[in-house]
Amino acid sequence: HHYFHRGCMQQWIEQCRAGTAGATCPICRGAVQFHAQRLEQFLEDADSASLPDEDRTFLMQCAERLRRGAGDGWGEVFTLENAKRWGGIAAAGGWGFTLGFAQPPLYLQDQLVSRTLSWEHTVAQGVGYIVGALARIFFEHRKEEQRRQDERKRRPGGRESPR
Repeated sequence: HHYFHRGCMQQWIEQCRAGTAGATCPICRGAVQFHAQRLEQFLEDADSASLPDEDRTFLMQCAERLRRGAGDGWGEVFTLENAKRWGGIAAAGGWGFTLGFAQPPLYLQDQLVSRTLSWEHTVAQGVGYIVGALARIFFEHRKEEQRRQDERKRRPGGRESPR
């Protein structure tokens, strides 16, 4: 196990989040392991109060997963199981966006929405659907505005006709 300064780890986490470094140990490139009890102590410590909410939430989720899998000891957080879970949530959100944007007939939508998804996946699909529907409304509005402008340009003198 390698130990790092808090500042060095925060810089590494930012690089991982930005996609400039992978979620591996910066020294040996092995899987990153956390110590459940030490991570929880860090989160309870006053030094962690300056963490952004996003980082705090992520580390709390890591601590919870470690507690379930490793007890108080060392354990891996970046596992294939976690990748599958988050990949599935992203896929459900993307599928929801597709349904919201494409707006297939209702009878077809009902068949395309899976009723067996977990709560997290159902929420992701619902959020994706709303974002897709809003994107469709936005694009249709822009398309209509462009059609009106083109119509005005085609009229003699470029003016709108009286109503």
